[in-house]
Amino acid sequence: MYWYVASPAPEGKPSVADKPELAEMFHNWPAPIPELIAATDAANIIKTDLYDRPPIPKWSQQNITLLGDAAHPTLPTMGQGACMAIEDALAVTQCLLKHSEPTAAFRQYESMRLLRTKKIVEQSLLIGKVARLQNPLVAAMRNTFMKFLSQQFEKDYKTLHAYKVTVY
Repeated sequence: MYWYVASPAPEGKPSVADKPELAEMFHNWPAPIPELIAATDAANIIKTDLYDRPPIPKWSQQNITLLGDAAHPTLPTMGQGACMAIEDALAVTQCLLKHSEPTAAFRQYESMRLLRTKKIVEQSLLIGKVARLQNPLVAAMRNTFMKFLSQQFEKDYKTLHAYKVTVY
């Protein structure tokens, strides 16, 4: 299991310093948030900058291709980065088994994965932007709006997790 916290900070300076600060920030949050922080060894709390970029339209060139974050870096807002890398690995393997020529395999792999990964990267970017809204009035409206959309979010996540890699 993993968990993360993201907050705005100057580049190279993580905004959350340590476990006690995290515990203080989230002590009033509902379970299991405070319990997860308490159960995490301080040495396992990694502080790092997060960067994002829009999806790139092409991952392959001749007999070389990219997969996972190299092809489509994704913020952790949807918890899909590693999932997409695993899906990519399965898809590229299936394509290589189907095509004797790597260029053809990579072309098929890219075409079958591009739309899904682009959608997830773009949704992740949007969720990150919405989550960082700092104006108190706008943030309150966001929070209220999110409650009304909870059923839609649940449906979207079920669809997201029901995906199966299929090579034709």
